[in-house]
Amino acid sequence: MEDKGKYMKASSFPDVPDNFTKIYHDDFQRIDNTIDLYIFACVRKWKNGAKYSYAEWSEMLGCTERYAVELIKGAVENKIIYKLEGDFNNGWVGAGQLKQDVNIYLTKPFLMSEKQEQIEKQVKNDAQTKNVAITLDEMEFADYRVGNWFDKKAFADEKDYHEYFNRKEEASKGDERAEKFVKHCESRIEQWLSHKNDQVRKIVAEKLAKVESEFKAKNHQALQLMRLLRGTWMS
Repeated sequence: MEDKGKYMKASSFPDVPDNFTKIYHDDFQRIDNTIDLYIFACVRKWKNGAKYSYAEWSEMLGCTERYAVELIKGAVENKIIYKLEGDFNNGWVGAGQLKQDVNIYLTKPFLMSEKQEQIEKQVKNDAQTKNVAITLDEMEFADYRVGNWFDKKAFADEKDYHEYFNRKEEASKGDERAEKFVKHCESRIEQWLSHKNDQVRKIVAEKLAKVESEFKAKNHQALQLMRLLRGTWMS
């Protein structure tokens, strides 16, 4: 920790590494729960901005991506950290899917307030310069991990199913855009489960069941962890 420009003496702590994260005393006092403090520390350690995907946040926080999104969203709303949305660049990660850089985080406000507007313009400009067919529906979900959901020649993989269950949870909370995406995914799943090839139907059903089971288990573990951390903080 750092208090008014002076760091606490390392000799007060056994075996403190040279690259420890410095946190101001005022910041330590104003952050009122351990989860936000951990998120703050993960960002504070990078002087020029921390670049984390939600998958990386999920691993660091020990929860599903959906819960990681909620936790980071809460930290941003409470001004624990500040987020700058990743730009859409000229890369492509799948049929009609634009590649997006990971978000950048700081513990102080960014200077570019109209970044989101720039992102939307960039998406439209990139789409017009590529000789790839992008549907209007696909453009609407450019910030989602659409994977193979809009590729009519491909089947969903496990990452795609994880995205489906993440967005399904959002849809259950009233997110209309997520609900539209889920309906599209479910129409594809219905097509695959009625495929004329028995092997295709079997593979789709097994992958869907496997990911659903993993998703429920991870959510259960995340809930238990959050209750434990909150209980520790309150005690």
